[in-house]
Amino acid sequence: MKKIRKQFEEESVFIDGSYGSKAGIFEKLYKNRPKYVLLDEIDKLSGQDQLALLNLMESGRITKTTRSESYDIQLNAWVFATANNKQEILEPLFDRFEAYFLSEYADDEFHRIAVSRLREEGIENEELALYIANTVLRSLNRKSLRDVIRIARKSKTFEDVHETVQTLKKYDKN
Repeated sequence: MKKIRKQFEEESVFIDGSYGSKAGIFEKLYKNRPKYVLLDEIDKLSGQDQLALLNLMESGRITKTTRSESYDIQLNAWVFATANNKQEILEPLFDRFEAYFLSEYADDEFHRIAVSRLREEGIENEELALYIANTVLRSLNRKSLRDVIRIARKSKTFEDVHETVQTLKKYDKN
């Protein structure tokens, strides 16, 4: 989705489903009227907010009626979404998408992608980048690029990585 956003920056809107709500999403769509709606973590939207998105995808319309504001517009947009948990998406909404399921990275793929992604973040020390990736893989037992980036942003040394991971493990909800 980042590649789509970069290619069509003026014609797209990026929305984080973790923090999205019907009111906020539709306000953004109404103001920007994008050609591409890029919705990360659609599975984190509430059921009511997913129903609102389903209505948009079925009718191509955004409507709002409150005491202070009223509109009904046609929005011809492509909607792209990501999710971590298919079961959290309403079935009628899920049916509106063409679905692609990505398999988990092999360990060597995870290392390679993590190092490349950290280079984009400005981490040129490949040894440190590999150490961060391996620590996420082995100490946190995850293949999470988000964790890799989060740790890298807080860590400039190997010792920083160790301290950050220990803190994450201490307060991890999993």
